[in-house]
Amino acid sequence: MSRIDLPEYCFSTLATTGELVILRRGEMGYYQSEWNTNDAAYNKSIADDHNSARGLSPAQVEAMRVGSMFGFATPGADPQRYLDLAEKLQTYRAQGQIKDPIISRIYPITCTLTDYKIVGKVETFLEPTALPDAILGEDSGITLYAEMVGGEPLIPVAAKQSEGKSYAISLAQGCYSRITEINQGYQIIARMRVGVKEFALAENSTAPSRYATWARSPANDGDGEPNYYRGHYCNDRDTAVDDFCKRAREQYEYEISVHRIPPSRNNKKER
Repeated sequence: MSRIDLPEYCFSTLATTGELVILRRGEMGYYQSEWNTNDAAYNKSIADDHNSARGLSPAQVEAMRVGSMFGFATPGADPQRYLDLAEKLQTYRAQGQIKDPIISRIYPITCTLTDYKIVGKVETFLEPTALPDAILGEDSGITLYAEMVGGEPLIPVAAKQSEGKSYAISLAQGCYSRITEINQGYQIIARMRVGVKEFALAENSTAPSRYATWARSPANDGDGEPNYYRGHYCNDRDTAVDDFCKRAREQYEYEISVHRIPPSRNNKKER
């Protein structure tokens, strides 16, 4: 499950009473929690801590809240909606180290970080091209889930600056999976869903063209295997990552043009 999917359940609190409750995907209403206390603030802390420990984003929790009240067919029950409407706060250069999410290793990184306000909370993202091969590559052992935030393909991270101004960066929970997939001999190393389509970035170090990007229409797969098409092939990783992001941006603009998603507030400011 990526961070733009609805979780099976999450914790929340009632606006009227502060009661701690459980929300379940696809079900309107709520379930009472045995962990409920008479302290509304403490209940909120329990909900936030539990949701965070499970790697749930503010957008996922808000989508569950809206769905539980107004139905899961409403636009507000889609976590992606809150990423589309994210407010860009600041962009800044960062130099430091990024932690491997699987093994206890760190790698040097120089990147651009961007802070967005999403559902009232600040989240940090970086551009996929900044990631080292050890994290965005076939030897990483993971599949990354890039997200379209305010119209930009980005990777959610946690970033902490030390007194020496160096940054300690780690991938956000929920933006990667240890489950990997092979297509045409290539290992898929990143995915990104934009509207009705998904885009994949893949690597095969033994192929004549080391990198590939594909499109996919999940709704057309039915019960069969994922059907990838319109492959683009190259030997340079940065070129492949750029193509992966370009295809996602083009689909995002198309989704706006046919009114399937609203334009981001950041795009509105620029136009």
